[in-house]
Amino acid sequence: MVDRRATLVNAGATSVVAVDFSEVTVRAAQRRADQLGVACRYVVGVLPGAPLADACADLVAQVAR
Repeated sequence: MVDRRATLVNAGATSVVAVDFSEVTVRAAQRRADQLGVACRYVVGVLPGAPLADACADLVAQVAR
């Protein structure tokens, strides 16, 4: 999971926010990103309706599992 987001960071993104409906998945992914030093933040939520401010993203992408 972290590898896909790390690709965005390596491509020049200054920050990456990932949204997942599973709290367990979010905690595990955040731990892994922190261990790897990848600038990703993971939040629990669903789209639409995630706990993010309006107009806070330059790009929104769905990553299928």
